[in-house]
Amino acid sequence: MTARIEPLRGQDAETVGWLLATSYAGEPAYQAIWPDAGVRARVLRALLTAIAKDAARRGGAVLAKDGDGAVGVALWLPPDSFPLSLARHARGLPALIRAAAAAPAAFPRYTAVAGRLARDASPRRPGQPDWYLRAMGVHPRARRKGVGALLLAPVLASADEEGAGCLLHTSDPANVPYYERFGFRVRSGEFRVRRDGPSYLGMVRQPQ
Repeated sequence: MTARIEPLRGQDAETVGWLLATSYAGEPAYQAIWPDAGVRARVLRALLTAIAKDAARRGGAVLAKDGDGAVGVALWLPPDSFPLSLARHARGLPALIRAAAAAPAAFPRYTAVAGRLARDASPRRPGQPDWYLRAMGVHPRARRKGVGALLLAPVLASADEEGAGCLLHTSDPANVPYYERFGFRVRSGEFRVRRDGPSYLGMVRQPQ
Protein backbone atom coordinates (compact mmCIF):
# COMPACT_ATOMS: atom_id res chain seq x y z
CA MET A 1 0.00 0.00 0.00
CA THR A 2 1.03 3.65 -0.41
CA ALA A 3 1.62 5.38 2.91
CA ARG A 4 3.66 8.39 3.95
CA ILE A 5 5.50 8.97 7.20
CA GLU A 6 5.37 12.25 9.12
CA PRO A 7 6.28 13.41 12.63
CA LEU A 8 3.58 12.80 15.21
CA ARG A 9 1.84 16.00 16.31
CA GLY A 10 -0.03 16.62 19.54
CA GLN A 11 -3.34 17.14 17.73
CA ASP A 12 -3.10 13.57 16.41
CA ALA A 13 -2.92 12.07 19.90
CA GLU A 14 -6.63 11.19 20.21
CA THR A 15 -6.59 9.34 16.89
CA VAL A 16 -3.36 7.61 17.84
CA GLY A 17 -4.78 6.61 21.24
CA TRP A 18 -7.70 4.88 19.53
CA LEU A 19 -5.44 3.20 16.97
CA LEU A 20 -3.04 1.88 19.61
CA ALA A 21 -5.86 0.75 21.92
CA THR A 22 -7.28 -1.27 19.02
CA SER A 23 -3.89 -2.69 18.14
CA TYR A 24 -2.99 -3.62 21.73
CA ALA A 25 -6.38 -5.06 22.71
CA GLY A 26 -5.05 -8.60 22.31
CA GLU A 27 -1.68 -8.02 23.98
CA PRO A 28 -1.28 -10.77 26.62
CA ALA A 29 -0.07 -8.38 29.34
CA TYR A 30 -3.05 -6.06 28.95
CA GLN A 31 -5.48 -8.96 28.86
CA ALA A 32 -4.00 -10.20 32.13
CA ILE A 33 -4.25 -6.79 33.81
CA TRP A 34 -7.74 -5.89 32.47
CA PRO A 35 -9.58 -9.13 31.58
CA ASP A 36 -12.82 -7.33 30.70
CA ALA A 37 -12.60 -6.23 27.04
CA GLY A 38 -14.75 -3.12 27.52
CA VAL A 39 -12.77 -1.89 30.50
CA ARG A 40 -9.51 -2.68 28.73
CA ALA A 41 -10.53 -0.62 25.68
CA ARG A 42 -11.43 2.44 27.79
CA VAL A 43 -8.31 2.28 29.92
CA LEU A 44 -5.94 1.70 27.03
CA ARG A 45 -7.38 4.56 25.03
CA ALA A 46 -6.88 6.98 27.94
CA LEU A 47 -3.38 5.79 28.78
CA LEU A 48 -2.11 5.49 25.21
CA THR A 49 -3.47 8.90 24.25
CA ALA A 50 -1.48 10.41 27.12
CA ILE A 51 1.62 8.46 26.10
CA ALA A 52 1.18 9.67 22.50
CA LYS A 53 0.99 13.30 23.66
CA ASP A 54 4.21 12.87 25.63
CA ALA A 55 5.99 11.21 22.70
CA ALA A 56 4.88 13.99 20.33
CA ARG A 57 6.46 16.58 22.65
CA ARG A 58 9.76 14.72 22.79
CA GLY A 59 10.18 14.25 19.03
CA GLY A 60 11.05 11.00 17.27
CA ALA A 61 7.51 9.58 17.20
CA VAL A 62 6.18 9.02 13.68
CA LEU A 63 2.74 8.60 12.12
CA ALA A 64 1.89 6.69 8.92
CA LYS A 65 -0.99 7.97 6.80
CA ASP A 66 -2.63 6.98 3.55
CA GLY A 67 -5.39 8.72 1.62
CA ASP A 68 -7.99 7.78 4.25
CA GLY A 69 -6.08 8.85 7.36
CA ALA A 70 -3.78 7.37 10.02
CA VAL A 71 -2.79 3.72 9.49
CA GLY A 72 0.06 3.33 11.96
CA VAL A 73 2.17 4.97 14.63
CA ALA A 74 5.48 4.36 16.40
CA LEU A 75 6.01 6.13 19.72
CA TRP A 76 9.77 6.40 19.81
CA LEU A 77 11.41 8.20 22.72
CA PRO A 78 14.86 9.66 21.94
CA PRO A 79 17.89 9.00 24.15
CA ASP A 80 17.68 10.74 27.54
CA SER A 81 13.85 10.76 27.35
CA PHE A 82 13.18 7.72 29.52
CA PRO A 83 12.35 7.22 32.33
CA LEU A 84 9.91 10.13 32.61
CA SER A 85 10.59 13.24 34.66
CA LEU A 86 8.24 14.33 37.45
CA ALA A 87 6.78 17.03 35.19
CA ARG A 88 5.99 14.51 32.47
CA HIS A 89 4.42 12.17 35.02
CA ALA A 90 2.26 15.06 36.22
CA ARG A 91 0.96 15.75 32.70
CA GLY A 92 -0.13 12.11 32.45
CA LEU A 93 -1.88 12.11 35.84
CA PRO A 94 -5.45 12.67 34.48
CA ALA A 95 -5.13 9.53 32.34
CA LEU A 96 -3.91 7.55 35.33
CA ILE A 97 -6.87 8.77 37.37
CA ARG A 98 -9.27 7.63 34.65
CA ALA A 99 -7.56 4.24 34.52
CA ALA A 100 -7.79 3.86 38.29
CA ALA A 101 -11.47 4.83 38.28
CA ALA A 102 -12.31 2.38 35.48
CA ALA A 103 -10.65 -0.60 37.17
CA PRO A 104 -9.55 0.13 40.75
CA ALA A 105 -8.53 -3.44 41.57
CA ALA A 106 -6.24 -3.66 38.54
CA PHE A 107 -4.51 -0.32 39.04
CA PRO A 108 -1.81 -1.46 41.52
CA ARG A 109 -0.82 -4.26 39.15
CA TYR A 110 -0.60 -1.82 36.23
CA THR A 111 1.57 0.65 38.15
CA ALA A 112 3.85 -2.16 39.31
CA VAL A 113 4.32 -3.39 35.73
CA ALA A 114 4.82 0.16 34.41
CA GLY A 115 7.45 0.81 37.06
CA ARG A 116 9.30 -2.38 36.19
CA LEU A 117 9.31 -1.46 32.50
CA ALA A 118 10.64 2.02 33.31
CA ARG A 119 13.50 0.58 35.35
CA ASP A 120 14.33 -1.93 32.63
CA ALA A 121 14.33 0.82 29.96
CA SER A 122 16.65 3.10 31.91
CA PRO A 123 20.05 3.67 30.27
CA ARG A 124 22.07 0.48 30.43
CA ARG A 125 25.38 2.07 29.45
CA PRO A 126 26.61 5.24 31.20
CA GLY A 127 26.56 8.12 28.75
CA GLN A 128 25.04 5.97 25.99
CA PRO A 129 21.26 5.84 26.40
CA ASP A 130 19.11 4.09 23.83
CA TRP A 131 16.13 4.96 21.69
CA TYR A 132 13.06 3.38 23.28
CA LEU A 133 10.12 2.14 21.24
CA ARG A 134 7.38 2.65 23.80
CA ALA A 135 4.53 1.53 21.54
CA MET A 136 3.85 0.71 17.90
CA GLY A 137 0.56 -0.15 16.25
CA VAL A 138 -0.91 -0.55 12.77
CA HIS A 139 -4.56 -0.18 11.77
CA PRO A 140 -6.20 -3.55 11.01
CA ARG A 141 -6.84 -2.53 7.38
CA ALA A 142 -3.13 -1.83 6.84
CA ARG A 143 -1.50 -4.85 8.48
CA ARG A 144 0.97 -7.00 6.55
CA LYS A 145 1.46 -4.24 4.01
CA GLY A 146 4.84 -2.90 5.09
CA VAL A 147 3.60 -0.10 7.34
CA GLY A 148 5.54 -1.36 10.35
CA ALA A 149 8.80 -1.30 8.41
CA LEU A 150 8.07 2.30 7.34
CA LEU A 151 7.49 3.29 10.97
CA LEU A 152 10.72 1.69 12.17
CA ALA A 153 13.04 2.79 9.37
CA PRO A 154 13.65 6.50 10.20
CA VAL A 155 14.68 5.98 13.81
CA LEU A 156 16.70 2.83 13.10
CA ALA A 157 18.66 4.82 10.51
CA SER A 158 19.19 7.70 12.96
CA ALA A 159 20.28 5.31 15.70
CA ASP A 160 22.82 3.71 13.37
CA GLU A 161 24.22 7.12 12.43
CA GLU A 162 24.47 8.09 16.11
CA GLY A 163 25.90 4.75 17.18
CA ALA A 164 22.93 4.34 19.53
CA GLY A 165 21.09 1.20 20.49
CA CYS A 166 17.33 0.64 20.44
CA LEU A 167 15.13 -1.05 23.04
CA LEU A 168 11.55 -2.31 23.20
CA HIS A 169 9.37 -4.55 25.35
CA THR A 170 6.69 -7.01 24.30
CA SER A 171 4.52 -9.53 26.12
CA ASP A 172 3.48 -11.29 22.90
CA PRO A 173 6.00 -13.95 21.76
CA ALA A 174 4.53 -13.68 18.25
CA ASN A 175 6.16 -10.24 17.96
CA VAL A 176 9.68 -11.57 18.51
CA PRO A 177 10.34 -12.93 14.99
CA TYR A 178 8.98 -9.72 13.48
CA TYR A 179 11.38 -7.46 15.37
CA GLU A 180 14.26 -9.87 14.82
CA ARG A 181 13.96 -9.04 11.10
CA PHE A 182 15.11 -5.52 11.96
CA GLY A 183 18.08 -6.55 14.08
CA PHE A 184 16.46 -6.75 17.53
CA ARG A 185 17.41 -9.65 19.78
CA VAL A 186 15.83 -10.91 22.99
CA ARG A 187 18.06 -10.17 25.92
CA SER A 188 18.34 -12.41 28.95
CA GLY A 189 15.76 -12.07 31.67
CA GLU A 190 12.02 -11.58 31.62
CA PHE A 191 9.37 -10.76 34.17
CA ARG A 192 5.81 -11.90 34.64
CA VAL A 193 2.85 -9.57 34.72
CA ARG A 194 1.33 -11.88 37.34
CA ARG A 195 2.46 -15.15 38.84
CA ASP A 196 0.41 -17.30 36.46
CA GLY A 197 0.31 -14.78 33.61
CA PRO A 198 2.36 -13.67 30.58
CA SER A 199 5.91 -12.42 30.66
CA TYR A 200 7.43 -9.24 29.28
CA LEU A 201 10.49 -9.69 27.10
CA GLY A 202 13.08 -7.01 26.47
CA MET A 203 14.57 -6.77 22.98
CA VAL A 204 17.64 -4.72 22.07
CA ARG A 205 19.22 -3.70 18.80
CA GLN A 206 22.84 -2.71 18.53
CA PRO A 207 23.82 -0.03 16.00
CA GLN A 208 24.34 -1.55 12.56
